Amino acid sequence: MGVKLIVDLTRLPLEILEETHGKWGASLYRKARGISSSPFNSETEDPHSISREKTFTTDFMDPLLLESTLSYLTEKTAAQLRSNGLFARTVTLKLR
Repeated sequence: MGVKLIVDLTRLPLEILEETHGKWGASLYRKARGISSSPFNSETEDPHSISREKTFTTDFMDPLLLESTLSYLTEKTAAQLRSNGLFARTVTLKLR
């Protein structure tokens, strides 16, 4: 079939895709053309949660590094809250 890009897929008729791929062919046909039966909501909702995390490559117990990392992540999260006009209700800290 020579399909390497989505544009290649859009050039194939529905009949060919159904013939070669069955039900999946019809799905490919619609998806390649941006056709969906899912409802579209143009209004964005406020996020239910905002999070930041940092995974270190090695374990350590340096309190200064922990404190500076926590401060940085807190500031980034707070800035996002402010920019969206949101307030925090719960703050969770996870250490492993």
